[in-house]
Amino acid sequence: MLNKVLPLLFGEGAGGGLGRLALDADALLAHFPGPAALVDGRGRRLAANRESEALLRALAADAVPELAAAIPLAAEEGRAMSERAVLAGPAGAAPVALDVALLPVSGRDKQRLVLLLGRDATVERNLLNALVASRQLYRDLVSCSADFGWETDAQGRFVFVSGTGALGYTPQELNGIAARSLLAEGRPAPKELPFEARARQDEVELWLSRADGHAACLMVSALPVHDADGGWKGARGVCRDVTEVRQRAAEQARTARRERVLGRIVEAMRNELVPERILDQAAEATLAALDAQAAWVFRADPDGYEPVAATGAEAKAAMDMALTALGPCDPPRPGAIEAAGGGLEILAAVATQQGRANGAIAVARRAPFGEDERQLLAAVAPHLGIALQQVAAIVELKRLSLRDALTGLYNRRAFLEQVSARMAAARRMMRPAALLYVDLDNFKQVNDRLGHPAGDAALRAVARLLERANRAADLVARLGGDEFALWLDETDRGGAVAKAEHLLTVAAELAPLSAPGAKPLGFSIGIAMFDPESGEGVEALTTRADAAMYKVKQAGKGTFVVADPAGAPP
Repeated sequence: MLNKVLPLLFGEGAGGGLGRLALDADALLAHFPGPAALVDGRGRRLAANRESEALLRALAADAVPELAAAIPLAAEEGRAMSERAVLAGPAGAAPVALDVALLPVSGRDKQRLVLLLGRDATVERNLLNALVASRQLYRDLVSCSADFGWETDAQGRFVFVSGTGALGYTPQELNGIAARSLLAEGRPAPKELPFEARARQDEVELWLSRADGHAACLMVSALPVHDADGGWKGARGVCRDVTEVRQRAAEQARTARRERVLGRIVEAMRNELVPERILDQAAEATLAALDAQAAWVFRADPDGYEPVAATGAEAKAAMDMALTALGPCDPPRPGAIEAAGGGLEILAAVATQQGRANGAIAVARRAPFGEDERQLLAAVAPHLGIALQQVAAIVELKRLSLRDALTGLYNRRAFLEQVSARMAAARRMMRPAALLYVDLDNFKQVNDRLGHPAGDAALRAVARLLERANRAADLVARLGGDEFALWLDETDRGGAVAKAEHLLTVAAELAPLSAPGAKPLGFSIGIAMFDPESGEGVEALTTRADAAMYKVKQAGKGTFVVADPAGAPP
């Protein structure tokens, strides 16, 4: 067939070859080890071997558009070309890839023809696709397991960075940069960096500086790279950015530490019955949380801060530094307050209530404080303010429970408790003492004629008079109504009588508070001497003094009577 077609194309005598090419057409087409076909400039078949049937069918069906477009170019320009054609394989089989050479030839009457010679490139294509897929798989695995991969040379400089770069830098910006130059300042780093690894390193934590100056925490795994002779020439590995994880962990640690301190303060506020222990616990908890050498709690007074709790080895030596750092109470200083001196760092914070300072907390240590610790102390301060307020309330409640609300003197219960303790001490020391029971004479007329406000004023005046007349160590109390009592430590009968006489004298100061037209205010006093060798209790002692006072009342008021000794017959 070829011998019939070729003479038509190339002229008589061409049966033995392809025109000027002097080629054996039969041998070329029939014995070519792959698809071979002769087509015209429009891709129409002129001659072909059996192996080219699938290619020609695809060409006719426009299934290989790139090849179809190349044929007229090769024919018109007389230029050899090459195209790849991918043909559908038999049912269920993989596609077949052909590398097709397009060789322009001249036919009869200078007709422009194209010789198509195909080479099966299926295996090559499959290998290439497998390689591409493998590289993509590697890239996908790296991107899933790490934020970026890298390689460094023997000087520790980046020669490759995967993806879009790292730490805010592009791969181009990192190439040639020494990895060591990216270490974040003030962060720990191993002596041998993973970027200079000469042995396998796994999950090494490393802090590097981002392009924006912030620090990033990376988990780095690395392997050494060797040349053909086994010499070390660098390292390669992957990095995973765990900054957010570390920041969350640090925040959780800060929160846990803050909660421990606050929990201890709150627990002390809830459970401690002794007010001072609440503040001691606050100081101790803060000392432990900040790893400090000293901690103080201060109460705010009009004249400045007064220490109410202190703990730690340096508490006494460094307290003046803490007070200087705090400065005046008004206006309160906001935020963390810092000072340094004598090898110590001071950190303090003011506690406020309703915009006014009611206290402060301060710590001292040798190492500088960080931002986390500043925030911790600032968080403790408001709770300390509540604790100080509670302590003040407890102290006030205790004072109110011990004191008479009108006069501020001890009330009956507190007085008897105090006297009982004083009696026990007097027994141990074998020292005498005295109890004076004082009744305010003619007080009823003040209330009846001038009203209760005048009566209250008279009672307060009596309280101040008794306090002035007493020694600092003695006790003064309002037992109720117009009855008062005094306890005199280390006082014999003569001293007790002298005290009673003095009180009767100064009672004249109450005259202006007396009711008009009535007898003046004065005192009726019963004295009971305490014998340390007796087993008399406080109630019995008070009863003897009260009975002596009533003898004065019955005798006409305005004097004193000394009670019979304990155990004397009535």
